[in-house]
Amino acid sequence: MIEGKSCGDCTLCCKLLPLEEKNKPKDVWCKECTPSNGCNIYDERPQACIDFDCMWLTYSLPEFMNPKKSKVVLSAGHERIFAYTDNPRVMVDIIKSDGRVGRFLNQMIEEVQTPLILINKNEVRTINPKQKKFINLNLPD
Repeated sequence: MIEGKSCGDCTLCCKLLPLEEKNKPKDVWCKECTPSNGCNIYDERPQACIDFDCMWLTYSLPEFMNPKKSKVVLSAGHERIFAYTDNPRVMVDIIKSDGRVGRFLNQMIEEVQTPLILINKNEVRTINPKQKKFINLNLPD
C-alpha cells in the first residue's frame, strides 16, 4: 500500500466485485458492508477480500482515479488490468477514450501494453492496447 493512501469512506469494491465465498454476485452490496463505512467483519473477512489488490491503494494513480470519484475499481492481475464499474457513462467514456477517466485508462494500457478488462453488469469488454480492438462478451444474468 502506498503511504498516505487508504480506502477512506470508499466501499465500492464491496458492491462491484463478486464474492463466491459469500454467494455475492457482482453489482450487489455485500451483506457485511456498510456503504461509505466499511466491512462489519473486517478481522474475519473472506480470503478473496484480503487478497484483493485495489490499484488505488497500491499504485501511484492521480486523485481523480480514487474509486469513489472515478466510479471505477481497478485491479491488476494475470497480466491484465481489470476495471469494474456500474456507471454506464463511465463505461462509454472508457470505451471511447473520452473524459478524464477514459483517456487516463486508455493511455495507461498503451504505456504498459496490457489489456484492460472492463466489467459492467452483464457485459465484459476487453480493450487490447496493441490493436485497439474491443471484444464484447455478454454474460448471463
